[in-house]
Amino acid sequence: MTRHFAKADKSVIMGVGSVVDAPTAGIYIANGANFVVGPVLKSRRRQALQSPQDSLQPGCGSASEIGFAEELGVEIVKIFPGTQVGGPEFVKAVLGPMPWTKIMPTGGVDPTEESLAKWLARGSWRRASAPSSSPPTCSRRRIMRASRRKSPRPSR
Repeated sequence: MTRHFAKADKSVIMGVGSVVDAPTAGIYIANGANFVVGPVLKSRRRQALQSPQDSLQPGCGSASEIGFAEELGVEIVKIFPGTQVGGPEFVKAVLGPMPWTKIMPTGGVDPTEESLAKWLARGSWRRASAPSSSPPTCSRRRIMRASRRKSPRPSR
């Protein structure tokens, strides 16, 4: 699939999710994945990535895990599960003392403009993935536009 899109549409960025170990991350990167998303933070998985262009978004559930991920060179952290770690208010709380952090929430981000607006207003960087189906009141294109918007940093 990555070879197809490399020729057909270079704007498509392909990645893989739910990766929990370094060997699996390495296999996907070697086969063309541009990023690896996982539910947990493991330093060995970060080491499996070959170059600075390879991106890892580990699942983090605390400010300490986010800080450790950044020490490992992670540019975008995934909060997982988003709702259970505190939702949009968790994002706002973390960005207070860590305004440089790019947070991508997963879990509890509904495919609606209302849900996206809550997360983005608190400083979420973007939503992890596009929904496979959209509610009739919110088009898939509008959801993707909203999830790609650079969000303002939260007000204190």
